[in-house]
Amino acid sequence: MNKSNSDRKIAIYGGSFDPIHVGHVALAEAAVREIRLDKLIFMPAYISPFKKDLKSTNGKDRCGMIETVLPLNEAFCLSEYELKKGGEASYTIETLQYFDSLTDAELYFVLGFDSVIDLDKWYKGEEILRTYPLITGRRPDTDDSEGMRIIESFRKKYGANISVLEMEPVDAASSEIREMVKNGEPITGLVTEGVESYIVEHDLYKAKNASYCEDIEALERFMKDNLKDTRYRHSLGVEKMAVKLAGIYGANVDKAAFAGRYHDIAKCFDQEKMDDHIRKYSLDEGLIGNPALAHSKVGAAILEHEFGVTDNDILNAVKYHTTARKNMSLLEQITFVADVVEDNRTYPDLKYYQDLAASNIDQCTLEILEYTISDLTEKWRRIDKDTLQAYEYYNNKLFKS
Repeated sequence: MNKSNSDRKIAIYGGSFDPIHVGHVALAEAAVREIRLDKLIFMPAYISPFKKDLKSTNGKDRCGMIETVLPLNEAFCLSEYELKKGGEASYTIETLQYFDSLTDAELYFVLGFDSVIDLDKWYKGEEILRTYPLITGRRPDTDDSEGMRIIESFRKKYGANISVLEMEPVDAASSEIREMVKNGEPITGLVTEGVESYIVEHDLYKAKNASYCEDIEALERFMKDNLKDTRYRHSLGVEKMAVKLAGIYGANVDKAAFAGRYHDIAKCFDQEKMDDHIRKYSLDEGLIGNPALAHSKVGAAILEHEFGVTDNDILNAVKYHTTARKNMSLLEQITFVADVVEDNRTYPDLKYYQDLAASNIDQCTLEILEYTISDLTEKWRRIDKDTLQAYEYYNNKLFKS
């Protein structure tokens, strides 16, 4: 029922949210602000009636992504009502009626502009138009005159209460975002940072890096069996940071995720196991007895020979993530920097290096190399020739070009 005399206002914002993107968030924030909503409830659908033939991401992950945006506005909350309800399909009218029966607040329904102009075609859409106030926003860069004409016709025919919000339109589509992730393209700016991190950490919308590895499940088992918990968390942190930097600099996000995730796969080998692998793969004998340098070379060899990774850019990113080298590819450079500036690091200047990595990756690379050389010199430890050559290269690139 319509409770227009109520002082409290609650809105249901339903949809697949696969994934929730900046357009969804912008509409939700505008609705809270302009309609003065007390609460806006994100309602991920169990199965959208219009998408029965499409495979959707499981409800747990869609809720997980929504949960990352809830802190953006104190009015935001999440309901799993439709997910837990189950059934062949979820219909908006049933959800609205259920929540309307539970509250004395005026209940609104939030939906996109394309959806509102098709609402009379929905299951009991005319009843929704007559009964519940609606909130929508306009799509970007489109002539919405026809849509506004339809909305006005709904107002006249059904007495529909439809608010078209004054907001800066945001051009984002969940289907396009899924395809971009699948193709290894950056999605920074199309979803919030929290959603992007969730997508990376849970390997959503891509073929589990299968295009780079013959048996990704075996590689995952190997990684978890051979890394300590702290090193495993570090590896996931490097993956997250590598994806972020790939988005900023236009690198292949999928490759960045793979190289970041598996860069330290041999890091926790004991000395005997490390040396055995050096000999097994005929690596530089100078690496024997030096696990700090050896683990990256051994890791690359394991990925290539034991798991069938053939992408040379990924292999080199892993191989040189410790020492760097002159004239690195963008992926190599991103992996090298991400290893140092990922969020689990605890050194005092972390924020400075993270900001520098995001604004000038060459300068960040140079300063990391400068610190590394200074630290090794003070400790009277060997400095790898690749590190020295990398320092000279990036110093010349920045200051002598």
